[in-house]
Amino acid sequence: MPKIVERCDTLHVVLLWCCNDPGDLAERCIARYRGTDGRGGLWQQEQAIIDGAHLDLLSGIAGLEVVACTGRDQWELSKAEQRLGYCFAKATTAEAAKKPDPRALLRLLDDDVDYGAVVLVGDTHADRLTIKRCRAAKPSLTWVFVHVDLEHTALPLVQALIDAGDDGDAGAIVARFAEQVH
Repeated sequence: MPKIVERCDTLHVVLLWCCNDPGDLAERCIARYRGTDGRGGLWQQEQAIIDGAHLDLLSGIAGLEVVACTGRDQWELSKAEQRLGYCFAKATTAEAAKKPDPRALLRLLDDDVDYGAVVLVGDTHADRLTIKRCRAAKPSLTWVFVHVDLEHTALPLVQALIDAGDDGDAGAIVARFAEQVH
């Protein structure tokens, strides 16, 4: 890898050089991202696609469970939780299973729960593939993918679910935001 990585000063430049996924970064990119190179971690420049206060409200709605299924490692998940001010009750990190391996999401499901639908709110192609592979592995469940990015955040979906509360039709709300994954 060229020495340019050491001169990178923004998260976006490091991610471009290092193939876009911090979980797949080369050793020097990881050091720059985490700040172990002595220059401060670029992880601090990451922007969340939802805030912890909304996740907290969402997790209080009967019948909804908020979990994390990330391609990042445990270190990065802990930093995300720190920034969000929210701790996920259940999570999959890259150490356990890496998306698009369906086990990354399937391991978060309890066998004794009758899920109406499993919704993955994600921002990568690996997220989309995870839903596709989960659908093949467990076709008895309804699998939904909602694509988000910095311009199209999860906030409208989350706010609609919060506004509907315990009595709302979560399935109908999610369907308005769902992307068709075949």
